[in-house]
Amino acid sequence: MAKWTGKKSNVMFSKPEEPSFLKKFKEKVGYKEDKGLEEKFEEMPKATAEDFEDRDDELPQVVQLKPGDLSQEEFDDMAKVEEEPSTVEKSEEVADDGKILFRQPAHKRSREASNDLKASTKKTKKEEALEEEKEKVEKEEVKKNKKKEKSNRTLLSFDEEDDTEDT
Repeated sequence: MAKWTGKKSNVMFSKPEEPSFLKKFKEKVGYKEDKGLEEKFEEMPKATAEDFEDRDDELPQVVQLKPGDLSQEEFDDMAKVEEEPSTVEKSEEVADDGKILFRQPAHKRSREASNDLKASTKKTKKEEALEEEKEKVEKEEVKKNKKKEKSNRTLLSFDEEDDTEDT
């Protein structure tokens, strides 16, 4: 075995030449070598409106199995109705400055408004302690009643007369 002396040796990698069959295959396919790390850190092109739109081949396909199922025309009508409110919501979200405003959903806003109208009934610590004591006392009474019921029950008894009548 070779003894390690602690000296650093210069280790380098030399990429071997690519075999001819791989070169031919890459030419047929149109493969392009990447540029390395610089290519990975380049800035991506900005998305356009076309990138977000669904193409005709990507749209859902409507299939009617029964006569009462949704037809293509009904689906198109529903899609138009769904698109209209979304444009209204987007216009509300954008402020005059062009900044996005974050708001709570309408159903949460209505709940909070109704909660504000109700008077708050916060209990004091004394009231809570009294209620807890009452609950404990009620539980103890229920336990005592159950014990009494158990002790009042009579054990099963076998009369000798019943045994003699059967034979």
